[in-house]
Amino acid sequence: MKEAQDNLKRIVPEDMVLIVSYYRSDFGLKAIKESGESDEIAIRKVETRIPRNAKITSKRLVMKATNRTIQVQVNGGLKEAMEEARFVINPTEVVRGGKQIAAATNGVFGVGAKKAIYTVTVGVNAVAEAVFETPCDLTGMIGKPDMKQLIDAMKDWYKTSASKNSYLFLPDKLCTSCGKPLRANPFLTPKHVLCENCVNQLLGTANWDSALKHLNLDFGPGVPAEIMAMAETIK
Repeated sequence: MKEAQDNLKRIVPEDMVLIVSYYRSDFGLKAIKESGESDEIAIRKVETRIPRNAKITSKRLVMKATNRTIQVQVNGGLKEAMEEARFVINPTEVVRGGKQIAAATNGVFGVGAKKAIYTVTVGVNAVAEAVFETPCDLTGMIGKPDMKQLIDAMKDWYKTSASKNSYLFLPDKLCTSCGKPLRANPFLTPKHVLCENCVNQLLGTANWDSALKHLNLDFGPGVPAEIMAMAETIK
């Protein structure tokens, strides 16, 4: 431990601090499920929901798709045949489609009339499941202690701006930078809607020697006056 501390002192000057921000977008394991008419569709749907940097623990078919045909007789067309089929199939099955195999006949004065005959395809949808873990994303920078105060103030401004827009807290909203879900934790800059990790990267990897001279150009427009005043005190 002491050796690590000594190495850190050699890397980081006495008047500087190591500012580290970290964000884990999805702590621990998470399981997602999707269904589809075929095994391939279910697997493809579940794959589209797995984050790009996720470590996949398992991916499997919980239930395979099945298909069978039944025959129904109705006074009507395909729509009526499919409705009739829903009354005779198992609760877990769905109606997929059908076709006519015999037309209805009127008979003579109603005598000998016959209903139309249809074969209807029914079955059970496939269900695919993926279990994954999202690794920790880490960003950091070396700077003076008052730089952390400035970075925190910028993050608070972005977070407060986002809190005024309830639309950003909907479950399907994504970060405009990395494309990951905002997970009800949005940060609204004057130009983008970001997740916390991308805000950390934006502020933690900026060229602050240049940014301090024109804060509005790099992080605005509209940087609050109190943050502008704070930046002017940093040498």
